[in-house]
Amino acid sequence: MSLVVPGLGRRWPSGIVASILCAAVPAAAEVELVEARIAAGEHERRYLMARPADRKPAALLIVLHGAGSNPERLRLGTANAFDRLAADHDVLVIYPAGVGDHWNDCQSGMPDQADRLGVDDAGFLAGLAGEIGEREGIPTSQRFVAGMSNGGEMVYRLALESPGAFAGHTVMAANLPADFGECSPSGSPVPLLVINGTADPINPWEGGEVSIFEQITRGTVRSTRDTLAWFVSLAGHEPAASVSEDLGEDPAVGTRASIERWQGGGRPTIALLTIENGGHGFPHPNVLYPPIFGPVHRGFDTAAIIWDFFSSSP
Repeated sequence: MSLVVPGLGRRWPSGIVASILCAAVPAAAEVELVEARIAAGEHERRYLMARPADRKPAALLIVLHGAGSNPERLRLGTANAFDRLAADHDVLVIYPAGVGDHWNDCQSGMPDQADRLGVDDAGFLAGLAGEIGEREGIPTSQRFVAGMSNGGEMVYRLALESPGAFAGHTVMAANLPADFGECSPSGSPVPLLVINGTADPINPWEGGEVSIFEQITRGTVRSTRDTLAWFVSLAGHEPAASVSEDLGEDPAVGTRASIERWQGGGRPTIALLTIENGGHGFPHPNVLYPPIFGPVHRGFDTAAIIWDFFSSSP
């Protein structure tokens, strides 16, 4: 029997992914989960929405899945941590589905349907946040976006081309393309948190080819440090980080986490959360990954870290 790996979508032997599947927890009882569809250009788009039960949401967060995945697998592969965020902080969490289970990010010439069709995902996501935000009475200052892997690459596209659509951006397990490819940077800085592992077997910390287990390639990327340097410079910060903080180790997998922030002067905050010896995954105490992804830190809830960044950024 084979199963789908959360976040990647392709089929692997069931033994490889059993640890991930067993670690997920049910959605928070205080959350109402709704599936909806919306027309966007030539496509009907689907999304899941986790909303606080019996309470008006005060903020909106769009969370984007990785290549070959979907909203359901994303929730599974993150232990429903963003559902808990919805319940604890009155956040309306939206999990959209990419066309053909992919996002049309900045990389050009990709074999997936979203890239081949030239799907306007940036327009779709900005429009979705705007429409739902207006309907729910959530101002732009409380609309945020996060994504992992291909979803993280899509967040970079939003940050580059639609800087006014969201008040904060988080990228997990992804670097900027080596060149901007199909993207045209606006030149406007944005608040940005990047969460990357130094031993990621898919998204190389030092830059180079993005390779999914040496079977699928998704273009070339800059190093994580060069990615941060570009956004730090755009925001007008000095190259040296303003604040550095040790977030502790996970002896079970041999990882250590730390965060650096470039902030102050009324400029957008830029932050890098580094997982030393970390692989390609979503750090969380209730999520286990097979060795093929590299070591995945379990010392904290990444959704809580993301929300803390969004809540504290000017």
